[in-house]
Amino acid sequence: MKINPWAFGGLFLLVSSIWMYHNFELPTFYPFEKTGTVKAVAFQAKLVVPRLPGIGGEHDQIVHFIYKIDNIVYVSKHRAYRSGQFQAIGDSLLVRYSVNNPQRTDPTRYYHNVSSKPRYDYLKKSFLHTKSNGYTALDLHANIFTYEDYGAYGKLLTKTTGTHKMQDSTLVLTPLIYYKNRKVGDSIIEEPKPMNEDFEKIYLSTFKLNPSGNLIEINSNLTFNLTGQK
Repeated sequence: MKINPWAFGGLFLLVSSIWMYHNFELPTFYPFEKTGTVKAVAFQAKLVVPRLPGIGGEHDQIVHFIYKIDNIVYVSKHRAYRSGQFQAIGDSLLVRYSVNNPQRTDPTRYYHNVSSKPRYDYLKKSFLHTKSNGYTALDLHANIFTYEDYGAYGKLLTKTTGTHKMQDSTLVLTPLIYYKNRKVGDSIIEEPKPMNEDFEKIYLSTFKLNPSGNLIEINSNLTFNLTGQK
């Protein structure tokens, strides 16, 4: 059978255009694969050099997000290459996932429920408690928190991220992620891991906000001083 070179060239151009439109990434799902949708929340967002500098904008963005399916916590990420897809910490997104492998995801909608607000509504607040053999830090960023406990000589004992809410001057923390260090070559890569097993779970006290703007840990009565906002 003789192949028309013009038809072949047109088909190649069409496939290349679709591939370029999707940032040179292969499809996430197989044809006819069973999928579902779930609401997720972004907990990390970092600008990175685009795969093809000069095409499609100055930067891409790597976004890590958390979601739950059947009470199981999952962590995934995506690469945003259009400014309309860029997320701030705490923003929500609608995610399509594979029913057979829920960690395979493809965001389909970006809500910008945090980043669309005035900046003072989602300022990052940092609190610090200094102890005799180290210190403990708590960062609040929109509806996301990160709690870090350091021992002597700067050794990290605990680091966790999750969601928080304020109820009548009481801050309630819900840990969802812990962090695990992985060595890649000469570098240490910090990986966020979902907390699902009992041995992974971290239990934190609630905090009371006092009139000076500091936090009091209810279980221990320790003071976490407000150290900065940005």
